[in-house]
Amino acid sequence: MKIKLIKFRPPKKIDIQKYRLRLLYATSASITSILTIWFFAGYHFAGKAEEAIDSEIEKMHTVCPKREANSAASKYKILSEQLFISNTKRREGTQYPNYSTYVYSEYIYHALKSQSVDTISPKKLQRYLIFYSDEINQIRDHLLTSKSLDFGQDYDLKELKEKDYFSTISSRSFVEIQEILMLDLLHKSAKDQTRLFFDTLKASDVLQYSLQDNNCQSWSQLATIKELLEVQWLALRLIKTLPSKWENRLVKNKDSAIYPHRISFVQKLAGFYRTRNDTEYFVSSDREYQEKFHSARIIKLVQSLQKPYLIFVAFDNWNRNDLTAKTIRNKINDEGICKLDPNKIQRNLSTSSWWSFASQYNTHAARNIVWYARYLVHRELTIKVLQLKEMANQNGQFPKRFPGIEKSEVCNDLRWQYTVTEDGQKMTIQINSQYFPKVLETTEFERTGCEIPRAENWSCAPLSFTAHIPHNE
Repeated sequence: MKIKLIKFRPPKKIDIQKYRLRLLYATSASITSILTIWFFAGYHFAGKAEEAIDSEIEKMHTVCPKREANSAASKYKILSEQLFISNTKRREGTQYPNYSTYVYSEYIYHALKSQSVDTISPKKLQRYLIFYSDEINQIRDHLLTSKSLDFGQDYDLKELKEKDYFSTISSRSFVEIQEILMLDLLHKSAKDQTRLFFDTLKASDVLQYSLQDNNCQSWSQLATIKELLEVQWLALRLIKTLPSKWENRLVKNKDSAIYPHRISFVQKLAGFYRTRNDTEYFVSSDREYQEKFHSARIIKLVQSLQKPYLIFVAFDNWNRNDLTAKTIRNKINDEGICKLDPNKIQRNLSTSSWWSFASQYNTHAARNIVWYARYLVHRELTIKVLQLKEMANQNGQFPKRFPGIEKSEVCNDLRWQYTVTEDGQKMTIQINSQYFPKVLETTEFERTGCEIPRAENWSCAPLSFTAHIPHNE
């Protein structure tokens, strides 16, 4: 038997250079195919997403077209500007009083603590009221006689595609006018000028309701409405008494304009286009950056390829904002504001889509829940203080007991603690520390600073109040 030997043939020598070249061609072809598919398919579906947004804009545009302020609002602007202009021109003059919102906030905090509202202090604020009484009276009278204040809309929703929203309506000026009106209100209350007191209070209401009537507010305008109401409530705690019809107005006021789940359409739209138009997310258009990589064409190519992706991210952010509003609204309706855990809600909302590297979720959700809860509790405290003062005004002393004073309509778990001296001349009402809802505390997502008196953050005012019956009564 013969054994057939198998001859060993050495493998052919592999041309490494050709192998690498083929691999490069295959990789380039694959990448080119993927990018081509992404370019056409991406722009197609991104266009569908933009069509959905354009449809929303068209619907809202019919409700909120760009428009000029009406004559009543224009005159208000002129009167308020005259007050601030004369104030600014005399800022350097030592003989003229100068208004400062920070001085006002310090006064309010001092008054809330000491109850010394018989005379306006410090003296420069009293001098301010006297010196600018004509301008203040003109603003008050104009608000009282104006049937409708429409401050218009200084932007077109369709023009936000190319630029971020910026309103020429100064929210700060509204708050400053409200502060001045409330300062004048306390001045009238201390001097028992009843008619002028109620005129000023009505004018204050006209100002805040004129902003609530607008359905297309920016986020800053929504926050302004909240501030106007809080400034008013803190001042009302300091007056001697208030008729029951005004107390009922506080109770019936639902304040839907500042619900924490309400997200401004303008805010959402500006966020959408801010993400959509972010041409420098993956690469920079800076000249030095381009020179470093020796090619501006590559950067332009990357920017054109990233555009569909950013549109998808912007559309996802839009839907997540709607989901945020729906989630908070449902939780408030089902559990109540004081049952919410702001930190847990914020953490859940902060979880972005797995594919989104540029997600912009609602970072203020937890803070807004806390502020809204404190807002409601501030209003409830003001109502209880006014009720107790009305009883004291009728009987000459604060009541030893007041049925239902401990219960809260805002939070079922919250309890108010009411104490009164033996002679009934002094009372204190505050939240019982054993029943203090966590929703009223500062969240891990909120910046601290509530211990500092600031007019920009009235929500941080103390949730307690002490009052005494003046000896001259």
